[in-house]
Amino acid sequence: MNIGWNKFRILVTNRCNYHCPFCHNEGQDKSIVQEQMTFDDFRSFVDIIANLHISEINFSGGEPLLNPEIVDMILYANNKLTGDISCATNLSLITTNMIEKLANTRLKFNIQFPYINESAFIKSTGNGFLSKIKSNIKAVKEAGIKIGLNTVIQSRKIEAIIEMIEFAIQNELPLKLLPQIGLEGSDKFKDQIYPILNRYATTICDKGTGATAWNVEKNGHRTRVLYIDSPCFSNDIETCRAFGELRILPGMYAQPCILKEPEIRLDLSKGDEYILNQLAQLWNGFHDMLTTYNANIPTDMRTSWSKQFLQPTFPSYWEITYKVLQFIDREKRIIEIGAGQGDVTAIACYLGFDFISAYERNIEAANIAEAKISDLFHRISIIEKQDFAKVDLKDECADILIMVNCAYADGCTTKEEYLSRLVSFYNKAGKPKLVILEVIDASYTCEDLDFPVCIRLNPQDVESMFPMSKISSYLTYKYPKNKRTKRLYVIEKR
Repeated sequence: MNIGWNKFRILVTNRCNYHCPFCHNEGQDKSIVQEQMTFDDFRSFVDIIANLHISEINFSGGEPLLNPEIVDMILYANNKLTGDISCATNLSLITTNMIEKLANTRLKFNIQFPYINESAFIKSTGNGFLSKIKSNIKAVKEAGIKIGLNTVIQSRKIEAIIEMIEFAIQNELPLKLLPQIGLEGSDKFKDQIYPILNRYATTICDKGTGATAWNVEKNGHRTRVLYIDSPCFSNDIETCRAFGELRILPGMYAQPCILKEPEIRLDLSKGDEYILNQLAQLWNGFHDMLTTYNANIPTDMRTSWSKQFLQPTFPSYWEITYKVLQFIDREKRIIEIGAGQGDVTAIACYLGFDFISAYERNIEAANIAEAKISDLFHRISIIEKQDFAKVDLKDECADILIMVNCAYADGCTTKEEYLSRLVSFYNKAGKPKLVILEVIDASYTCEDLDFPVCIRLNPQDVESMFPMSKISSYLTYKYPKNKRTKRLYVIEKR
């Protein structure tokens, strides 16, 4: 199976003994303390990807050497995988015993090494380990383990960069120069640094992936310097794709981009095929995956609203629902009323929610939804082909209630009746703490039998249903561009 990704960055911990001011913690939430990947989770993941011809696996953190099982993880990867293995570390915690165990592996250490100057090193890292790091570098080299330096360029102080380049050449250590993302003017650092590297260069190679490589020499010593110009500076998606690195966080959340929140959680309990499908979806992107699937639904099976799911951008209510659910614990239970053809349901499945019950009373639409969720996510028993109003939920309660693109107004002749029906759905679902509700907006003033006046709600109507709640609202459709005006409410129970 082609999943797209051939490089993985495994974030085995979010803890670190350094306090670098530029640190983004590999995109991990710093508020989560002492989170570490277990060896069992790592082993299960490696077993799944072992036959995919992965070109590189990079251990990172935090500081990966703070994970007590890091050596076992590296050894397991070395035995199970055929690609390159690297570890991004400050190397302050390496021990003789670790070095001995790793000496005969394919491992390469990529060391976070900001400065040669002692005081600048201490100021940047918050620790005074420079002499120890130099000693550890020597010990690792003597053991035959490959090693290189990674330097994040934090300022325009060219002298510091020259010192770093000459240190790398003198010790014949490969060097990566990385401009700090988010620092003002860092996209222009190359204009100053390229001429410096050219002084030492014997050959220069533009690698075509945002990186340029110099073979450099001084006083008979040689090494290689790589300057990586982040695709973030140019929003170059093709360069990102060429690199193709997926981050796996300690809680088994997958993060395609370091500047975005993790998208889905890999549920290792659901088997190899399910995980591989999740990885493929991350590569292709949710939009591409779903529009491709929807385009293949036979025309005679599509409902009147299906065309919107084939557009270059998704409907606003999709995008908002996605962004809201993206930051929620995946173990929270979801009840969706009015699933339609399962496209909003697919958001919850894509993000990795464990407990989803999606009700749709239109059997034709429900059949399409059922097939879609099964084909894309290998999940069954999610689509409930029933009218929610007639269902006996017994003790089933939701943490999240979703009612988007859903009216359920048949038989209602007054606004009070309609409000009462929506409240009954809310109560029946167990009064969940989060509700995502999209309704016809009161600003829609056209004569329309399909959307009578009684179901057109204003913000005050929504507030009356959910008192003492935090309510955010978003305009999702606007007449006359759309056939009606609709508004989505995100309701958080205090």
